[in-house]
Amino acid sequence: MSTAPRTAPRRQAPARTYALAALLALVLAAALGAVAGLFRSDDFWLVVGVFAASTLGPSAALSWFLLVARHVVVEDAHPEENVERQWLDRAASSALTDLVVAAGVALVALSVTGLETSGSTVLVAVVVLGLADLTVRYLTISRRES
Repeated sequence: MSTAPRTAPRRQAPARTYALAALLALVLAAALGAVAGLFRSDDFWLVVGVFAASTLGPSAALSWFLLVARHVVVEDAHPEENVERQWLDRAASSALTDLVVAAGVALVALSVTGLETSGSTVLVAVVVLGLADLTVRYLTISRRES
C-alpha cells in the first residue's frame, strides 16, 4: 500500500490553443505598436518596434488568460473563503486610503508651490505608489498572520 500524497492531475490545453495565444499576442502587440506609431511624430517604424516589443509581455499574458487559462487553471470553489484573498482585500482597501491621502497631500504641495507636471508623470507616480503600497501591506499582513 502506497502512502504517497495524491496530487491533482496536470491539465494541459490543446497545442493549437497555445499557438493561437502566441499569434494573438503578436498581433495585439503589433497593433498597439502601430497605434502608438500613428500618434507620434517620430520615426514610425522605430516607434512601432519599440512599443510592440514593450507590450509583447502584457499581450502574451492577456492572450494566455483569454485562451489557455480556461484549460489549465482549476478555479477555487469558494474564493471568498480563501485566506490569501482576505489578505489581499485588506491590503487593497488600506492601500487605496493611503493613495487618496497621498494624492491630496501632493495636490496641496503642488498648489502651494505652483509647480506643474505632466499628466503622464502624475499617473505613473500614482500607479507605482499604489502597487508598492499594496505589495508592502500584503506582505506585512501575510507574514503577521501566517
